[in-house]
Amino acid sequence: MSSGSKNILIILLLALVFVMGYMMLNTKNEGEEVTEIPAIQEKSEVTSKKVEWETLSESELADIFFFEPDIFYEKESGLKLSETLDLTGDGVTEGIFIGHGGNNNVSFILTTEADGTIVTAKEKDKDGNTAPVSLYEIGRVMVYQNFKLLPAEHGYYKVTMDFDETAKSTETSHFKCNEDSVNAYAWDEQTKLFAWNQELTTKYTKEVCK
Repeated sequence: MSSGSKNILIILLLALVFVMGYMMLNTKNEGEEVTEIPAIQEKSEVTSKKVEWETLSESELADIFFFEPDIFYEKESGLKLSETLDLTGDGVTEGIFIGHGGNNNVSFILTTEADGTIVTAKEKDKDGNTAPVSLYEIGRVMVYQNFKLLPAEHGYYKVTMDFDETAKSTETSHFKCNEDSVNAYAWDEQTKLFAWNQELTTKYTKEVCK
């Protein structure tokens, strides 16, 4: 066999080995299950949205309260922003608005729904009745009403005291508690209401009615 023929034979053998090796490698890869590496998803951070309560106009407030027939305040006097704080514990501030309720001050709590709609907060009393939150400040000769916001406990309490006819004229206070003087409410995330709370009521009755 000539040297040229030998060279051709060697080339053919190398080519055959290359083709067989390539075919074997493809066959192996086809039998293996390809595992896709999942894309790394960016972690989305939930940020608290601060509502700019001070920017609400008189007309916007009127529109919000228009749908609350059980709320009473002197429309001609309007409503003013008293304070802002996170009273529900969701990281978003609520707006406390104060107005005149007829010889007394009355405050309302404005909060936001999941879609950002501004609504008046509602409360459920111990009898199960639901109504808009109305927080009165009355300090007249025969009547005393007040309230205190409790942001650390996500609620508030209201106090109503009776005139004490047995009090001496030298005493600074002429009001006394009765068994229902103090009623405390805490935010219920399930019902989206401030619900009457026995534990807080007991706690603050001891504090107020000493």
